[in-house]
Formats: sequence, C-alpha cells, structure tokens
Amino acid sequence: MKVPARRQLSVEVWQIYIGGKKPERLPGARDDLISKAGEPATPGRLP
Repeated sequence: MKVPARRQLSVEVWQIYIGGKKPERLPGARDDLISKAGEPATPGRLP
C-alpha cells in the first residue's frame, strides 16, 4: 500500500432526504451512539 507524502483525511458524509426533504426526526435513531475521535483541527493549518 502506497502512503501519500502529504497528510490527508478521507471523510464520507451522508445526508438523508425522505420525499425530497430532510426529516425532522428519525424514529429509533440513536444520536448518543455518534462519536468523534482525534484532536480538533485549526482552520487553514495542518498539524
């Protein structure tokens, strides 16, 4: 596997639409199971 010389982050984001609109709530959704890891980024600067 080739490692790029630059530091980069790959992110995949999904936005759900139902009937062409964002839902106000999703029955059974568990927002408490969403987490983030790592250190906050400084805009315009790489660590």
